Order: sequence, then structure tokens, then C-alpha cells
Amino acid sequence: MKFNYVHNDYIPITGASEGSFARFTLENRLPSIIEGILAENLFSPEVNADLQKIKHKILHGALTIPIITGPDQELWKIWMAPYLHLTWFEAPFYVVESYFYRLILDATGFFSNNIDPFFNIKRKDIDEHISQLSELLIRLEDVKEDLDQSDLIHFIMQLSLWGNKSDLSQSSLDRNVKNATQKSNIIIDHSAEIIEMLSREINSIAIILDNSGMELFTDLLLARELASLNKNVVLLVKAYPTFVSDATEKDIMILLNAMAKSNDELLVKFCNEIHEYMEHEKITISTNVFWNSPLHFYEMPANVTKSLNDSELIIVKGDANYRRVFGDRVIPRDTNPKLMTGYLPAKCVAIRILKSEIITGLQPGEITHFDSYDHNWMINGKYGIIQFLN
Repeated sequence: MKFNYVHNDYIPITGASEGSFARFTLENRLPSIIEGILAENLFSPEVNADLQKIKHKILHGALTIPIITGPDQELWKIWMAPYLHLTWFEAPFYVVESYFYRLILDATGFFSNNIDPFFNIKRKDIDEHISQLSELLIRLEDVKEDLDQSDLIHFIMQLSLWGNKSDLSQSSLDRNVKNATQKSNIIIDHSAEIIEMLSREINSIAIILDNSGMELFTDLLLARELASLNKNVVLLVKAYPTFVSDATEKDIMILLNAMAKSNDELLVKFCNEIHEYMEHEKITISTNVFWNSPLHFYEMPANVTKSLNDSELIIVKGDANYRRVFGDRVIPRDTNPKLMTGYLPAKCVAIRILKSEIITGLQPGEITHFDSYDHNWMINGKYGIIQFLN
């Protein structure tokens, strides 16, 4: 794999800076996630104590809690070795976040009891929004009559984009994705180039998924449309629960099962279509512990890179995956992304709502405009990108 050493020119984002989103996450969001797990589950007093220990360590300790369960525990020892002497605020932000969620699985005994500590939160989200899924299908059926194939793909890509608002680790965000044509809020939009590429002989597409629930539903809409064009679509998912709502293979099946049992004609039909594409291997699911690791995409192991080599287009969904493409570093926002993505094994598109302090490919004037217009534009979930990265 071609590696672009320009990543080493920039420092990793950490929680050391006062007022940064990383610091806010460590001081507020991660402790709140622990409290949410405690509220949503009936774990033993011992498990609850271990979760409280994680919460205490975030604010007052170093990265010294060992990972002692799971088939990847030895890998985590290697991955965390460079950071054991650092506090949670000193270590790279993405490393800390990944480690945090992996510690939760250790504390709750996931690898022995197979209980997803975020299951109740994710399941409640599906139950509360099942009617909204149906409404999106109704809307999609309505617009199909007025759109040609290219416009339809554009519309569904926008659904997939705004579906990315559905992030249960940032539950204060607006979760309404009905307005899928908020073009003014898409600050980088390479849709036309992507659609033109799809019109050519592109046969294999990998989608690196982000959230379960609403976003997963909109990603399945995109996968179905691509499969209907005789593309082979691979859905790359986490090996186990992480980042509260990140999608696993089980989450895909839970969502499909919820639709199948909904008694909603459109949802049942959609579920059956997805299953049919899966049976004919037009849509497949692939999982690997790398997707749960603290590593960035330019640190992919050979087996993951090899699986992506078969893809002619990679679609990277969501904020965390975008961070991993660029090493979650302090990068000038007008940096050409092509300078940092030469290592990717295929053409790559990012579909992402901005929820963290990293973006590339903007013009200086655009940066000045957004900084003056909306101080929190990079983190408040109001703006999105559909961006070619290489």
C-alpha cells in the first residue's frame, strides 16, 4: 500500500486545548455515555463499579486500565503501548475514544455474555423512528416519478448524508432527516462527479458504514439503489459495538427484522428486497476488528487493504471515518485532500455531517465566511459534505 508521509507533518488532535471539541467530549460526553449505560442496563454492582472507574479515570488518570477480554486483547496491548504514560487529555483523541468504548465492553463482559451495552438505546431509537423510515420510503416513491436515474441517485446520496445526523453519542443533534434537499448546507458537493463515475463500468463499491438506526436505513437505501444498477456492494461494519450507535452486522439484522415485523407494506417490501440482494450476493457484509481499532486508515493491515483492493469506489460514511482517513490531526482546512490520501487503494468519497474539528478541501474565503457566520459550524451537525478525497 502506498503511504503518504504528509500525515506526519501535522500534530494529532487531543483534548489538551481548552474550549476544543475533543476536550468537551472527554469532560462531558464520555462521562454522560457511562451514565447512559448505567441507566439503560441492569448490570451487577461489580460491573457498575468498573464503569464508574472508567468514568473517574477519564478525568483523573492515565490510560492504564488494561484490556483483558476478547479475541483482540493482545492487539490492544500493542496499540495502546505508546500511550500508557499519557493522560486521557494528552493522548490522541481518536485513540482515547476507541479505547474508551473497548473498555466498556471489557467492563460489561460483552465477550462472554454477548450483551451489547448500547442495545437498549439503539433498539429504542428504531422503535421511536420506525414511522419515519416509512415516511422516507413514501417520499422516495413520490420523487421517483419526477427524477431520472442520475437525479434519483443524487437524492438518495443526500438522504444518506442527512441520515448521518442520527448519532446517538451526540443525541442533542437535530434528528429530522426529512429535508434531504438542504443543498445550501452541503458545503462541498461532488455529487455530479460521483454520479458520472457510477454511470461508467464501476462494478464493485465498498461502503464503510457509520451509525445504526436511521443512518443505516438511509445507507441501505443507497446500497439497494446501487445493487439495482448491477453493482456489487460490500457493507463494511464494526466487529463489535462501539461509539454507542456504530453499526455491526447484528445491527443490520435487527433493523431488517424490525422492518419485517412492522406490518408496514413499504418497509416489509424494502426489507425483502435487501434480503434478496444479499441472497444473490449483490449486497454483502464484511467485518474486521480493524474498524474498531484506534488505528487510522493509512495503518490498515494487509488483509483489510486486500479486501478493499477489489473495490473500484470506497464510500466513507460519517465523522469518525473521515477523521481516520486524515489521522485525526490538526490540518489546515484549505488542504487539498488528495495530498493526504494517496495511500487509499481506490477512489474514495466521504459522505459526512460535520461533527468534529477537521475538514479539508475548502477555499480560504469559504473558511472565513463560515468562521464569521457560525462559530460552531464544524461541530454542530448543521453542515454536510459529499466529497471526493482522492
